[in-house]
Amino acid sequence: LRGSLPDHQIEEVIVYKAEAAPHFSAETLRMLKAGEISVITLFSPRSAEIFHDLVMQAGLAAVCQGIKLLCLSPAVLESVKALPWQDIRISASASQHDMASALQDWMRPDTNE
Repeated sequence: LRGSLPDHQIEEVIVYKAEAAPHFSAETLRMLKAGEISVITLFSPRSAEIFHDLVMQAGLAAVCQGIKLLCLSPAVLESVKALPWQDIRISASASQHDMASALQDWMRPDTNE
């Protein structure tokens, strides 16, 4: 950007920084092991990759057999598709609205099979 605006002073300011969790919290581990999590939603390829790494680190891949996965896009699914999910769905579009709609549809008793 600096090169394209030589007559302007450009200052970089970091206003947001996301850092990956080094491990699942004790409560999340407990809930995963107890089968208390029925659906996981993933919104970005980075969050999916981090989730995959944490699952593998905790030795919990088999736990995914009892969990449904909802991804924002096929790109999000890429990092976690090798895990043995109970079911996988991808949002109709990459929007929070469509993710919420897909989750609501999935959780209806007549489609929750």
